[in-house]
Amino acid sequence: MEISFAGSPSCLAELRRAIRHGLAEVPGAIPDEVVDDLVLAVSEAATNAILYGSGDAQPVTVTVRVGGGWIEATIRDRGRPAAPRTAPVTSLRGRGLWQISQLVDELRLAKGRPGTLVTLRRCIGDPAIGGLPNARWPATGTGRHHVADRKVV
Repeated sequence: MEISFAGSPSCLAELRRAIRHGLAEVPGAIPDEVVDDLVLAVSEAATNAILYGSGDAQPVTVTVRVGGGWIEATIRDRGRPAAPRTAPVTSLRGRGLWQISQLVDELRLAKGRPGTLVTLRRCIGDPAIGGLPNARWPATGTGRHHVADRKVV
């Protein structure tokens, strides 16, 4: 599943709904806790992409894949990478990457040229004892969506 949307916070609710809906269509049951954690982590990473990397409302692209007992999500903005900074202890901001790291098994940040690429991986379950070893998105449609003004096209 690939979702592109304008770099606007108004698109985040529809992004969360689209990911939740897409994961619900994967053959086999992904535990609700795993879906909830991944949706929250992707939403936080997308928020960071909008606030810090998507100048001038440049698009953000989120790709979610399921396979081998894992869910992998990539979030890509096309802005200039912001200089890393630490939030003051009393600030209400600056804890997003920490929060994401608590929700997923792997977190990777890379330069996207242009922009930043964030990759999140969450284990669905133990594939050796019945996780979802080779689940794929359903074959209906293209798997590509565009979120704009709160509509999935």
